[in-house]
Amino acid sequence: MKQVITILFLAVLGISNAQTDLSRIEGFRDFKWGSHVDSVERDGEAVVFSPATKVDLLNGGKFYTLANDHFMLGSLSLTNIYYVFSESTNKLYKVILEGKKSDVEQMDFIVDYKYGQHVNEAIDDDKISKQWIVADVTLSLFNFNYNKFEFELLSDWEAAEAYKKNTSVTDF
Repeated sequence: MKQVITILFLAVLGISNAQTDLSRIEGFRDFKWGSHVDSVERDGEAVVFSPATKVDLLNGGKFYTLANDHFMLGSLSLTNIYYVFSESTNKLYKVILEGKKSDVEQMDFIVDYKYGQHVNEAIDDDKISKQWIVADVTLSLFNFNYNKFEFELLSDWEAAEAYKKNTSVTDF
């Protein structure tokens, strides 16, 4: 009887850990959060980012694009993908996808289907914002009144790494 209970306990523990891993966003496509701009690779080859002219006056960061980037996401075609690296460490912490306003409902559906209903919604003068929080990553969909949408993946990978280190202390 104890063996059956132990096996059931381990099975439930394994399933809950597997679900936790599925609900994490480790990066965007092949790129992991916290990767240095000079050490990002795709298919074993170094990726060369091109500096972009887009700026985030509120949050800063260095914006880059990729030549020949794949702009399809599901059935919608994006107009831009920006990879944002920290100004101080040059590590990836944010990705911004831009698309046509006519595709915002498809983008909303993709995120709702994958991560559930949004947790926050705000209406501003120039946009409607929806937000999802998945572990240490905040997803924000901005539906602008003019002809575009932006989808932002913002990782707090530094805090997640500090948490891992601080919860695995073995010194005492």
